Amino acid sequence: HPGDHGIIRTDFPGGWEGDPVNALTGENLSAEQADMQDFFRQLLNWRKNRPVVHTGGMKHWTPEQGVYSIGRIGNGEAVLLLMNKSEEARAVDWSRYEELLRGRRKGTHALSGETLTLDESLSVPARGLLLIDVEPRDPNALELQEELQQEDAEWE
Repeated sequence: HPGDHGIIRTDFPGGWEGDPVNALTGENLSAEQADMQDFFRQLLNWRKNRPVVHTGGMKHWTPEQGVYSIGRIGNGEAVLLLMNKSEEARAVDWSRYEELLRGRRKGTHALSGETLTLDESLSVPARGLLLIDVEPRDPNALELQEELQQEDAEWE
């Protein structure tokens, strides 16, 4: 019903006397709720410590086979987010992201810490995501200074 705002006006669970569930302390959360809270805590802490997410240039790629992609790049750092809304895992065509990767084929899964090789063996899980910290380029390497400045300018 278009005029019914009941669900968005419900009290936040916790902080009120007699609340059976407290999302502030984690008391009496279901396993699924606790997992989601942990996921967001981990994601937000990762985001807080990645300047490229806040200040880097951004690019969106056209969705392909249900996979939506966003990249951020700046000061030698790059982050790539691949979100798969399909019911099947999807292989990644890394050539699509070459302007972000620039030959780099290593990264770290931002949430699991797993080291990744960005090749044909890596896929985006069904109804899942890959959040990749791409292997950084050294912004202090003199031979890369001009190239990194040009790279940053291209992404602004």
